[in-house]
Amino acid sequence: MQCPSGEAFIQVAPHSQRRRRSGKQVQLLENSNARPLRRGAGEMTMKSLNFLTHQEIFNGAVQHLFVQGQAALLPQGGGAYRGYCGGCPVGSFIKPRDYITAMEGVPIRFIAKPPEQVPAYMDVGVAALRRALLRARINVFDPNTVELLSCLQNVHDVFGKWEWRERLTSIARQFGLSAELLKTAA
Repeated sequence: MQCPSGEAFIQVAPHSQRRRRSGKQVQLLENSNARPLRRGAGEMTMKSLNFLTHQEIFNGAVQHLFVQGQAALLPQGGGAYRGYCGGCPVGSFIKPRDYITAMEGVPIRFIAKPPEQVPAYMDVGVAALRRALLRARINVFDPNTVELLSCLQNVHDVFGKWEWRERLTSIARQFGLSAELLKTAA
């Protein structure tokens, strides 16, 4: 559940209801990976997660791209979440401890698709991407956020460096973001 300020609220079930489904101890709105707060039996607690705004995601991606200065590509082609020279803008949000090689080759748009629309060989990578981005405070349950991430991934993976500024300006316009950082980026 999301409030107007952009915070997500996660509801932790009372102790008596915690083991209802598949041994999971916590029922969470939006399937988040937050930890339950320890309280007395029968108490209900709420935990607030602050996700990054679209502007913060955009600014982080712009800074990453222009500091990196080149695309990070896989040996067989395509962009890499992690590579010898950095990685794609989405990969820049993934902490090293959350990265696994199964993420490579998985387009970010698959994290918003239902399981039956994701190729079976990508299941592990998609699940790992979701977890890593949630830990990076990115709302993977918001279709607009996933679309923004997909656009930023395409800038890195599809377009040449000489086209980045123009593509990023277009993305800023599409999502109603400030492109002011592009003026000062190297």
